[in-house]
Amino acid sequence: YSRKGNNYLHGLDFAGEDKVIFQETHLVDGTYIMMLDYKNNSINKLCRGDNSIYLQDTDELIYYYYDEQLELYQLVRSRLLDLDTREVLAVMPERITDKSGKMNWYRLFTPINLSNGKILFQGEDLQFWIYDYQTSEKQKFGLGNEYYPLLFRAKTNELLSYKDENESYNKVLINMTTKEEVRIPQLDWGKGCTYIADYDSIIYSRGIIVPKFFYSIRSFSFENKKSRKIMDGNYESILWFKTIDYSNVAVAKVMEVPAI
Repeated sequence: YSRKGNNYLHGLDFAGEDKVIFQETHLVDGTYIMMLDYKNNSINKLCRGDNSIYLQDTDELIYYYYDEQLELYQLVRSRLLDLDTREVLAVMPERITDKSGKMNWYRLFTPINLSNGKILFQGEDLQFWIYDYQTSEKQKFGLGNEYYPLLFRAKTNELLSYKDENESYNKVLINMTTKEEVRIPQLDWGKGCTYIADYDSIIYSRGIIVPKFFYSIRSFSFENKKSRKIMDGNYESILWFKTIDYSNVAVAKVMEVPAI
């Protein structure tokens, strides 16, 4: 599936065995959540929304919905078969004050799917909360807005996160029990990070300035802390297919990746 004109594709996420959900942002018409069925070579527009995650065990979406009457973003939960019915989980502030005292537009934080039926999201108070979508209980996690979590490392119960340190946005690994953090400099300037549990590794895209500026797709192993280049390329969002039949695939680009 190729973007049309100036449309912007991002937020890839699996939605079952043969489907992928992503967002397509239109410069004029806003952002829509789309579903790609790569086995049947079809694509459907689901609803308006952004920064979605799919809950496989309940067949639901959690995403940001802009309420035009209230003029604010809401984090909502909807069944995939009934997207017109939305349960509001949180209301997001439009602006925050940065360290210099200036007002900036607030960037929506994509919720992170944890384990055991829980997700991590950022609340109206700019603090992070854990939401149990099986019991609908919420619990404050205790992480400030200087962090921007990217993914959950299931093997060790840790979060990979940006951390705003004098606007450097370093990558750190945060233990979800003790809140202790470890710096991961190999992942600085990386984006599109995708965790591969089978290898306890990350696939990501990173820009290099020297000797000239270019992007490459790289892998990083948590076990040996080594990063290596897989191929050239610049991608905002990456999915890992463990097994796939390439004979009838309609995704934007499928890459054969050597062993990590």
